[in-house]
Amino acid sequence: MTRRKSTGRPVARRIAGIGVGVLAVAVTGALAAVGGALPVPAGVTAGLTAATGSDVRQVTVPPADQLLVCPGPARLTDPATVGDDEFEAAPVETETSLRAAMLVGGGATAALSDLLGDGPRDLADGPDAAVLTEDEVTAGSVLRTRPGTAPEVLAAAAAGSITTDGDLRGLAAASCAAPRISHWLVGGSTEIGSSTQLVLQNPGRTPATVRASMWGPGGPVTLTGGGQYLVAPGEEIVVLVEASAPEQRRLVVNLEAEGGLVAAYLQHSTLDGLRPLGVDLVVPGAAPTTSLAVPGVVSTGEGVDDADAPQLRLLAPTDDDAATDDDGAADDAAGHDAVVDEGAAGVGDADDGASSDERGTDQDAAGESGPGPSDLDPRDTDASSAEGREAVTISVYGADGLVRLRGAEVVELTPGVVSDVSLGGLPPGRYTVAVESAVPVVAGAVVSRVGDQDPEVLVDGRPVDRAWIASTAVETGGDAEQTVGRSQVALLPGTRSEVVVGAVPLPTGPPDGAEVDGAAGVDGAGTDESGIGAAGTLRGTLRAYDEAGEVVGTRDLAVPAGTTSTVLAADLADGDEPATVTLEVTGPGAATGAGAVRAVWSVVAEAGPEVTQPVDRGDAPDDTSGDTGGEEADETADESDAADGPGRGLISVLLPVPGAPGLDTVDVRATETAGLG
Repeated sequence: MTRRKSTGRPVARRIAGIGVGVLAVAVTGALAAVGGALPVPAGVTAGLTAATGSDVRQVTVPPADQLLVCPGPARLTDPATVGDDEFEAAPVETETSLRAAMLVGGGATAALSDLLGDGPRDLADGPDAAVLTEDEVTAGSVLRTRPGTAPEVLAAAAAGSITTDGDLRGLAAASCAAPRISHWLVGGSTEIGSSTQLVLQNPGRTPATVRASMWGPGGPVTLTGGGQYLVAPGEEIVVLVEASAPEQRRLVVNLEAEGGLVAAYLQHSTLDGLRPLGVDLVVPGAAPTTSLAVPGVVSTGEGVDDADAPQLRLLAPTDDDAATDDDGAADDAAGHDAVVDEGAAGVGDADDGASSDERGTDQDAAGESGPGPSDLDPRDTDASSAEGREAVTISVYGADGLVRLRGAEVVELTPGVVSDVSLGGLPPGRYTVAVESAVPVVAGAVVSRVGDQDPEVLVDGRPVDRAWIASTAVETGGDAEQTVGRSQVALLPGTRSEVVVGAVPLPTGPPDGAEVDGAAGVDGAGTDESGIGAAGTLRGTLRAYDEAGEVVGTRDLAVPAGTTSTVLAADLADGDEPATVTLEVTGPGAATGAGAVRAVWSVVAEAGPEVTQPVDRGDAPDDTSGDTGGEEADETADESDAADGPGRGLISVLLPVPGAPGLDTVDVRATETAGLG
């Protein structure tokens, strides 16, 4: 385990900070006790206004600083150089850069610093945004924003490492994320040839204890050493996962922190002998839920049995998961046969999967049109055909609508077992993958990019880069107003970016057949053949900002439910790559029932030279897209300006950072009871 610590602040400065926090708590307690009887310090409230009732007041509460923690540079598992220089692990330098941006307004300020807040570098204010780009990043950092008087602060940052040769060849990048108590990391592997490093960062002022739980293809994994780590304030630790959980072909990691908030990610890299097979960062995704989506899945036309085909990783965690032996074999091995008919359903490992013809044969056996999402409703508790297994519906949405994932539209998961579903057989394009289940699940996806082979390199086979994509929870209830809002992705220098926006339709039938707001059932009016209400349209606006912080382009979006739209970031800025992109969702359709739709989006970043050598994919996949979007979907597909061709050799996917709440008010009531009573 490697520990890296930021330069600490002077002790007196830390004590002063603690004292201010205690004073703030004391003042807040006094206000709760006596209401408006005490004068309110200007630093605690911007004003005290009367509310309804003589004993209730509204107190303006200044928000706390918002933190976004950024990953550090990609690192070798074993940096020691041995053997012939021609085959060294790092023949070229890794270039790591970072970009941060914040929309201006309300007196909000932002600065980059180390994990403890030392060495701050202010973002340069522009007319519309404040932007800062750094090209020689050597460690993890933090973007700290102070909201001022703004009701919302929209800030984002991203860090990434580009390596064009050697063991770390690839684009390892991620958006900076807020520290949390709980993290779900879906991705990685510790089988021979793969290395996964767990990175924990503590930007706070108190030590944090982090407990790790892991699952593999054989079920829950017992971790050597107990899986508990102490992260000091301002410290970053790196844990080699294969040392505590070896030979796990598929991984899901859950982290729970006590004592403080932490940031976490996995760095996953793979080698086939001397041939690099990609490196990327696995970032936290949605916690276990029954409805989620993975945006920005890229297909280049891979077949079902292609080792480079996109993969969807799934896990249905349970509260009573049994511990396993160190080799990953479950104590109850009989209950951990990954899924029903792995080969036919495209579940398991890419190189174990069946061909698209075999999947089609199984599909035809189930019915004339194959098992669609409406054939086995995962929200029905009686849907599972095998005892102890859970049915999960997978829907893939492309530019023209729903795309049939033949033989794998409904899969069955064994609780506690990590499974991969092949997404091979899709036509080339950008997709949004939606997952519906009766029980909470976690999900993630991985995509690949095959590069050109260097004739001067004495290594058989073409290099590959891989990108892991975290999932996003899809809210299935609530008010429509709660589904609108703004989010942002800071774009990495030296990359070409595509904005991928998916409009995920919600099932129109509530779980267990209950009625919700008079919505039509799964087979009711206003649905398509899959039982998905596709009448809604996602409406929003994309805005691009340049390095000077000025808006350089906008585009209004109208994405029909059940489709995915792709826009080149450079096309928003007259051909130049912008510094940051925001999406403001202005019309999500209904909150529930027919027409309900949710927005999920990401940015596909590419780096390195264009791939010029054709990739032999065999027969091109048939166009299996459904006509679920109508005329508007066709119009959106025609306007989609995704890059043609195989793209650049290095790839990563960045997720958006949502807006953070700013200045707010709370109700304070006078009481004669002192203290906490």
